Amino acid sequence: MRAVILLCCVFATSLRAQSPSGVFTLLHTKPFVAEVTTVSSGASGFKLALRADDGGESKFEYLSSIPTPEQQFVAQLKAHQRYAFPQCLMDFLGLDETVRLMRTLPSRASFFPSTPSVPSGLMDLGREHPFRATVLDPGLGEKSCAMVLQGADSRLYLASGPYTSDLAQKIAKKLKRGETYEFPAALEDVLLAEDQRAAKARPKLPEIAVLGRYIGAWSGTLESDATAKVQMNCHWLADGTGIWRELSFGHEGSEETPTLDIARILYDAGAKAYVSADPAAGGAGALTSTWDEATRTFTTALPTPMSGQTRINTATFTTEARIDWKTVTQDASGKVISTKRGSYVRTATNL
Repeated sequence: MRAVILLCCVFATSLRAQSPSGVFTLLHTKPFVAEVTTVSSGASGFKLALRADDGGESKFEYLSSIPTPEQQFVAQLKAHQRYAFPQCLMDFLGLDETVRLMRTLPSRASFFPSTPSVPSGLMDLGREHPFRATVLDPGLGEKSCAMVLQGADSRLYLASGPYTSDLAQKIAKKLKRGETYEFPAALEDVLLAEDQRAAKARPKLPEIAVLGRYIGAWSGTLESDATAKVQMNCHWLADGTGIWRELSFGHEGSEETPTLDIARILYDAGAKAYVSADPAAGGAGALTSTWDEATRTFTTALPTPMSGQTRINTATFTTEARIDWKTVTQDASGKVISTKRGSYVRTATNL
């Protein structure tokens, strides 16, 4: 979304194009949050302008007296409000239409030539980076598949094309609608027996087993903001080397989609520390934590907005079902600038 995208088409008499103005092609983009800077919709068409949180801008225009689903979608958007894409498109379209469009829209590279092509075959899933995704529709055929998946971050994937081998066909048939898998691990693990998958995912070191304290679903609160709505879900990595952490943050009563932070937490034996990072970010923004068994506390150094400051987060398992945390920010002299506190309560042990 950093590049300025202008997709403007005028259709006076034909609706044969699946996405006349290009709005629905945003189903192909990586998830982003954008503010609606301009929106107008009427009997003669619509105009829409978005500004993403990273500064990128997109503009769409459709001029016609013939109504389209895109026009109906744009009519629901409000100026100066922020929306999460592609999730807001999916909420409008519904599951069946989202799946249909993913299979019929031109590839993302066709609309965004500056964006590298994304592997689209079943056996290519996870080539960019590991991710967790739910199968929306397997799209199985006798000689090919057109599988549509939704990542934990709401990103959509289309794995389509002929089966490259008998093995690929067997794997495709094992990936079930509504089930969530880790890719690329699932391309091997899905053919294993359940006990074999469980053995593979079992932590191999005591230090990794410590992360098992996080496994499950958690509901969080923020002491300084009673309206904060925080949800944390944690799952074992398929190979037992760490965990996935999916953290969403929003506000009660807000119409805005909660922000989502996804990270894998791995144990670095050499550093004797835990490293967490979003695999989609290529290692950028990695955080390092240490564990104190005596106090049952993870301590993490966080980035700071100003040079010389330090921000330290401590997360203590006060019980097996509760985490109390605080983040202390200090200036260069060691003076405490701010202290934020909150907690998590476990709501489920298995997901």
